[in-house]
Amino acid sequence: MPARCVPAERRRRPGATIAPPPNRANDPAPIVRHFGPHPNTPNTMNTPTKLDCGHAPDPGSPANVNGKTVMGWTSVLRDGKHICHTCDNARILSCGHHPSPHSNFTTGTARTPDGREICWTCADAEQVAALLDRKPTGGYLSGDGQTVTTWTGGTLGRVTWSRPCTLSRMSYTHDRKGYRSVNVRDVHGNYWTGRGSPGVCIRLRPMKAPK
Repeated sequence: MPARCVPAERRRRPGATIAPPPNRANDPAPIVRHFGPHPNTPNTMNTPTKLDCGHAPDPGSPANVNGKTVMGWTSVLRDGKHICHTCDNARILSCGHHPSPHSNFTTGTARTPDGREICWTCADAEQVAALLDRKPTGGYLSGDGQTVTTWTGGTLGRVTWSRPCTLSRMSYTHDRKGYRSVNVRDVHGNYWTGRGSPGVCIRLRPMKAPK
C-alpha cells in the first residue's frame, strides 16, 4: 500500500499520541477592514464603523468576494493602521508633495531604490534624469509601439526604428506576432535599443547614434 494511503493509525509510532485540536471557540472574530458590506448583501463582512484615523470607511468600489458583491477598498493600510483615502492623500511624501491623483486601485506614489516614497511627478522626473547615466533601464512600450514611457505614462523617448524579431522561448508576457526589436531616441537625444511587445515593460540598453 502506498505511504500516502496508509491510515494514520498505522503511521503513528508505538505509544505516540495525537494532540487534540486547539479550542478556537473563544478566539475573537477577525475584522476585515478593507471590504464593507454591499447594500444588497447585508452583513457580508464585519466592517468597523470608524477607522483608526477617526473617520468612517470610504464608500469603496464593487468587488466580488467568494461569489458575493462587496464594496472594496474602503480604507488604506498605512503603518499598521487603517485610514481613509482622504487622510492618506493628505500625507507629505519624501519629495515634499502629496500623493498624485489616483484611483482606489493605486497609491499615487512610487518607491525609490533608497527607500524614499515620492509622488508620480517626481518619480517621472528622476527616471528621466537617470537616462543621462547611460545605464540599462526599463520603460513601457506604448500600445502603438511608437513611444517608451514610465509606468505612469511620462515620456522617456520615441521609437525611431523597429522590426519584428524572433521570440526564441515560450513567454506568458510576449507574443510572437508583436515581439519586436526597437531603437529609441530619449528626451535628451541619446539612443537606446531593446526588445519587447507593445504595452509591456521593455529593457533598454544604451547604443551609439545610428548613421
